[in-house]
Amino acid sequence: MSTSDQIISRIDELLTERDQEEWSDDPGENVMLEYSDAVAAYHGALHLATMLYGSDSHHARSLLQAVEKAKLSSDSRSYNFRMEIWPIARGCLQAMRGDVKFGLLDRIERRALGEVLGDLLNLAKQAINERTSGSQNVAAVLTAAAYEDTLRRLATSLTPPVTERIDLSQIISALKTGGVLTGASLSTGQGFLKFRNDA
Repeated sequence: MSTSDQIISRIDELLTERDQEEWSDDPGENVMLEYSDAVAAYHGALHLATMLYGSDSHHARSLLQAVEKAKLSSDSRSYNFRMEIWPIARGCLQAMRGDVKFGLLDRIERRALGEVLGDLLNLAKQAINERTSGSQNVAAVLTAAAYEDTLRRLATSLTPPVTERIDLSQIISALKTGGVLTGASLSTGQGFLKFRNDA
């Protein structure tokens, strides 16, 4: 099951369990089961929003703001969760499901890939700047690892995805066929293959 499928499955689980509940609009009624379900849905939505978009994202902020608004109400806590927080959590979950379903998760994964690549290249730069006897070797290994990891992750975005551990030259060919590597980027990818093998 792909990451996207796992996320959609989790969102559907959160939405289905909570939407099947018979909610009461009477704040005096005993609704502890609904309250605990609403809290679970809220935390599930907040976790997914933070994981997918970051802790300062609009999704995460809107969930946190809903809790702050509910705290100001004089009604019971369970009623506040039902009336103030669950609609926001449900809306966030539905929006996240749409983003994942229509491929916007790929952008998020690519952003994370860029951060990992940047970290590896920064470590390589630091190793070069140390100017010790082994620092160039360390820098070469880190750069080669970043290069290989980037190509393999790009290959997982192909249709069909390349997920098996095949030779890197085959990965480059698949990326060329898929139109991911073209022109100068293809030449660079092929040119660095020997560098990676020597590192």
